[in-house]
Amino acid sequence: MWVVRAHPNGCWLWACTWGPSSQSILCVELESSVEALGRRIGADACLLLRTVAPLGEHNFEMYEHSLRVCLLATSLAAHANSVLGDRCIDLHLAFLGGAWHDIGKLDVPNSVLRAKDFGTKERRAVRRHVSTGFARVALAGYYHVAEVVGLHHAFQADPYGLDPRFCSPVVVGTAKVVAVCDFFDALTTRTDGPFAPEERARSRETVARSFPGSEQWAAWLASTRTGGRAVA
Repeated sequence: MWVVRAHPNGCWLWACTWGPSSQSILCVELESSVEALGRRIGADACLLLRTVAPLGEHNFEMYEHSLRVCLLATSLAAHANSVLGDRCIDLHLAFLGGAWHDIGKLDVPNSVLRAKDFGTKERRAVRRHVSTGFARVALAGYYHVAEVVGLHHAFQADPYGLDPRFCSPVVVGTAKVVAVCDFFDALTTRTDGPFAPEERARSRETVARSFPGSEQWAAWLASTRTGGRAVA
């Protein structure tokens, strides 16, 4: 369940506490938390949920993942702003970009998304989700959010998507937050993914190693799985 926790320095964060829950109940909790967080920052959560809903019909796990990344990215953005003093990160871009980062997977066949063995053909099909997601969001009139969507795979060892050199520092900073949260959620929730058990168990170190310079972010994210304590 997602719960709000206060911190003595005045910042806030959303922390995830795991427990036995049915898929439908967990999804309702995620949607309610997105609505509450949208009200907190003055963002249109109803628009977000309407536009990301088709992912739930296409691939339910991807839908829940997108909502979790939305919550994590917005919360990490708030933490980076208020505690770490990083002003090159925008809350509203993180909120929408986190939810829409995988919207391009609507154009990837569900059989490919669920494939157990990924070959070159499947990998190429999945990689296209960045460019199609960018196009979908840009055509809807959210160009800076589209840049975040197009950039979120540009910070990994095998980068693809937009080139950060042609985007503003705020877009790049926010896209990196989304990228780190996307990676962290996959690392800590997918038991069928490419991560070894020891990598999942040591999530803080795995994130910091995969995204150089993100050590403080990684420490904060790891804390959301152990009680939601903010890490300065």
